[in-house]
Amino acid sequence: MDASSIIVPSISIYEVFKRLLREPNGEEATLHIVASMQRGRVANLDAELALDAGKISFETKLPMADSVILATAHAYEATLWTQEADFEGWQTLGTWRSVENSP
Repeated sequence: MDASSIIVPSISIYEVFKRLLREPNGEEATLHIVASMQRGRVANLDAELALDAGKISFETKLPMADSVILATAHAYEATLWTQEADFEGWQTLGTWRSVENSP
């Protein structure tokens, strides 16, 4: 798979960065991982995406970051692959969940 075909919501970069900073030598490892994530197509949060995420959050009760990630997948007509427990109950594939456009 070509890295440029992978959509990376900017909030995902934030979440990974924040989580990895907690690890020993986290800052060094984080820089490598974030660089890898940025090989994909980074989708920044704009007003339209924020409104879509707000609606998703209201309707599904998903937390903000998860709603932004799901709204990004919808906006780019992409399949969302996640291990996030908040997506429990959506279409699953093994331990990874493929989240389509509806629960």
